[in-house]
Amino acid sequence: GDVNGDNKSVTDTIKDGITFGKPVDSKVDEDNFYQNDLNGTDGGNVTKSNLTASESLGITIPNGYENTVGTYTINFAGNPTVDGVTKLTSDGKDIHFQTIGNKIIAYIGTDVGNDTVKPNNKVFEIVLNKSTGKYDYTQYKNIDHPKSGNVNEANGKENYNDNDNIDLNFKFNITTTSKNGQTVTSPSQEFKVTVNDSTPIAGEQNLVVYEDNSLQFIISDESFKNGSIEIDNGKDGEKNIKIGEIVDIYDGDKVIGKLTNKGDGKLEFKPVADYSKYTDDNLPNFKYKVYDTDGDYAVGTVNIKVKPVADAPTIFVKNVETYEDNKNTQEGTNRVSLELKVPTLSKDSDKDYTGEDRTGYQGKQGNNKNAIQTLTPSGDKNDMATGDS
Repeated sequence: GDVNGDNKSVTDTIKDGITFGKPVDSKVDEDNFYQNDLNGTDGGNVTKSNLTASESLGITIPNGYENTVGTYTINFAGNPTVDGVTKLTSDGKDIHFQTIGNKIIAYIGTDVGNDTVKPNNKVFEIVLNKSTGKYDYTQYKNIDHPKSGNVNEANGKENYNDNDNIDLNFKFNITTTSKNGQTVTSPSQEFKVTVNDSTPIAGEQNLVVYEDNSLQFIISDESFKNGSIEIDNGKDGEKNIKIGEIVDIYDGDKVIGKLTNKGDGKLEFKPVADYSKYTDDNLPNFKYKVYDTDGDYAVGTVNIKVKPVADAPTIFVKNVETYEDNKNTQEGTNRVSLELKVPTLSKDSDKDYTGEDRTGYQGKQGNNKNAIQTLTPSGDKNDMATGDS
């Protein structure tokens, strides 16, 4: 290599032992914003995670370089270029770039130049990390992709998801300043981050939720187009459900829960109190049709399984007071009835408790918590339907 820095080769030494290899490209998948399986009984959740990638810049810095030779900086050489689209957008909004030194921030909203970018406007940011010799990429929002179509059709997922990519091309260079003040800037090096598209969930899915609970779940990693989704509950026909709107879900002619559009590609199902049905056939369901923000379309059916949970039994207690030997009138023979009552088993029981006298007793459940008997008179809420017995 050229230790004097006269020859600025991108594959060899640029200044006193700093060398370039090949930067490593990376890829992120927008389907990974959420890890969602529609099963609320196995720890699944709808917490959004940022997409991240971190790979080598391919540079080698000799040990102790800045103590013996001089300083160096690693900076971006301009804004990124894009393969796959003519203009970069997120949810239909133009993406701007703020490139300052070793950091690029891509964001939506008003172009702020070099001023502060609001955190909730960030689409992605990337930092050239001098201490590790890597770049660190973090993506916060979806990027609109060029291909769109019906995910349900033959090869639909392959065409509109697996093979729908945008390449973000980045250039950077190294500038060295020796102790005698000589400055050398290397030719630009390049790497890319490939962003793979997401598509709404298509086809038939099973949703599982515990009795007397609720479950939020993801239909699309991107927001629904215009915030709405078309729902068919089997009774009222197809309806366009906007953010915050609710639709009843039926099992036959019986309302068994509510479905809410929570926005951001998310729905929530909440069964009515004490309802459960955990079979593998004749399940209540709803059908949907939905577009995401960059035009991908999917049709699906969600079958609903509500897993029964036994209600806590209620024990009735009553304080009993007496005197030792009944004030010395019954030496060794005094006996007092504890007046114990058989516990109320559960709202899932068919026992009729209306004949039980609870006067003077306090109901207790769990950790000695006060409870109120709620049976009126029998607890079965599903009319002997499967799953509530």
